[in-house]
Amino acid sequence: MDLVEAQDLLQKELGPTAILEGCDFRPHFDGYLINVAKTVHPLATREKTKELLWEAIREITTWVVQNRSRFSPEDRFQLFCGWAEGVRPCGRQLLKWGGVRDDLDEILSLNSLDEFLERTGEHSRFRNWDVDVSFG
Repeated sequence: MDLVEAQDLLQKELGPTAILEGCDFRPHFDGYLINVAKTVHPLATREKTKELLWEAIREITTWVVQNRSRFSPEDRFQLFCGWAEGVRPCGRQLLKWGGVRDDLDEILSLNSLDEFLERTGEHSRFRNWDVDVSFG
């Protein structure tokens, strides 16, 4: 797998706010740890911004699923969505999921951000998602 090629393709298809990085994790496991992320800016309302975040996590998950042949079955993934730089100085990571390539379909089977938070146990991380953020 060529990480630079994958990063270029990801940004070409999802835009410059999408990020892909990886690190060889052998001997801990026989593959790479691949981080795939997308940053967002707040929209006019909290509800519209929550919809955007849900859309963003599904978008990067879909991209990885559609490009799964580029990755080894032994690779592990961390998917993140968060605030773009400048939205707030810290606590920018809002949604996070980790697992192996074949687990990604489960994320795509979820129907809402609330289901995602329930399934991933990310309620505590998301609790203060809108603190110090200007909407509208």
